[in-house]
Amino acid sequence: MGFQQGLSGLNASARALDVIGNNVANANTVGFKESQMHFADLFANALGGGAGQVGIGATAAAVAQSHSQGNVTSTSNQLDIAIKGQGFFRMQRSATDQTATYTRNGEFHLDESGYIVNDQGFVLMGIQGVNGSVPISATPSVLRVNAFQIQPNASTTVEFNLNLPQDDDPTGTGDLNPVASFDPADVTTFNGSTAMTVYDSEGVAHTLTMYYLKTADAVGGASPAPATWNLQYRLDSGTPADAGNLEFTTTGVLATPTGGTIALPAITVAGANDLNLTLDVSSVTQYGSPFAVNSLIDKTGYPTGNLSGLSISSDGLVQGRFSNGKTQDIGRITLSTFRNPGGLASVGNNQWVETAESGQPTDNTPGVSTAGSLQAGAVEDSNVDLTRELVSMITMQRAYQANAQTIKTQDSVLQTITNLR
Repeated sequence: MGFQQGLSGLNASARALDVIGNNVANANTVGFKESQMHFADLFANALGGGAGQVGIGATAAAVAQSHSQGNVTSTSNQLDIAIKGQGFFRMQRSATDQTATYTRNGEFHLDESGYIVNDQGFVLMGIQGVNGSVPISATPSVLRVNAFQIQPNASTTVEFNLNLPQDDDPTGTGDLNPVASFDPADVTTFNGSTAMTVYDSEGVAHTLTMYYLKTADAVGGASPAPATWNLQYRLDSGTPADAGNLEFTTTGVLATPTGGTIALPAITVAGANDLNLTLDVSSVTQYGSPFAVNSLIDKTGYPTGNLSGLSISSDGLVQGRFSNGKTQDIGRITLSTFRNPGGLASVGNNQWVETAESGQPTDNTPGVSTAGSLQAGAVEDSNVDLTRELVSMITMQRAYQANAQTIKTQDSVLQTITNLR
């Protein structure tokens, strides 16, 4: 027995304890992947090696990382993102430094320039959207939230879903109201009214009021005639104008206008472009029930909105939520996968870099091919199993003590030989 075997065992056990200690230290590090020590035996080179050959100890052959899935924990930050499955977030050291790194740590936030960054200032990469549209595929670039305010959009189409009563008689003198007698200030000259908000090209809100005047009852029998309603409208407190007529069959279904739409003449608005409104009245009915408004929908118009939050879907789509209730696509996060993720080189701060052993990255939309999906408002915990690490620590401690004992025994043998007379 020589000192070589015991000394190599001490070195290998100490290295293994370093690995275990590093795992334990990072048990609470988001996105951390545990490592395991691989050992190998040592033999001296000999031409006559055979069954009687004795090894000269052990060595720490490699430190291999385990890229198994960690638990997913919910957080209160919507920019925290967990990967469920394979893949890494692709990062860039800064907006200008294009050095690429990869991470599983999804603790992100916005910096002062609107870039999505981690705690070290590395910028998240993906497919940047342009004017609210995200390309299906493109070379990954840095993701930036540059739409902190969404511009307004003028109203062009408004949809009416309501019922005009078949036998309406608001005044007790009959249900018909001639157009010639219409007065918006006199409720006895019309059968009903609705009001809704529309927006001009500057995002200024205006009130569009519609007045409904029944001018003819339906006639049944051999020669049926439709019921006729006249529509009057005005913007804010402007002068009322005639929008045209609605005609209903004896079953209460809209017959005219064909197609169910009415295009209003251009409405002049101070300080903005003219309003060009189309009324979608295809859902208006005339049944034997009271006047009832189900919905009045401005399908196109909205005011200016300020960014109020971000949402991230499982397939990586980043959307901005605005104070006017609208959303806008900002970009899409992509995930990079490797043939051999164990070959990536760790550079600290939960970052890895590509090596020849890992192979080149393949960028995919989350959920496509081998890339995992994303969960916003959550992070992936470390995959360290503390119980197993503590048991391994005890095992390595005993191995270290045993190797120290072999050195102690060899020392005793040498002392015995030295003391021979």
